[in-house]
Amino acid sequence: MDEKEDPQPRQEERKSYLHVECKPAEKGRYIQAAKRKNMKMNAWILETLNAEIDKNKQ
Repeated sequence: MDEKEDPQPRQEERKSYLHVECKPAEKGRYIQAAKRKNMKMNAWILETLNAEIDKNKQ
């Protein structure tokens, strides 16, 4: 399956990590949502979180 590549930022741009605890069933739903968009999990999570931030800026 072709997946949208999460462009690798230059090393100096990657300064923070986000670790999240969730239920296995929730993680499964996140994985499926990412697959539906042909995205890697990291790219899907960042897109989803950033979209929520952008939505709330208005």
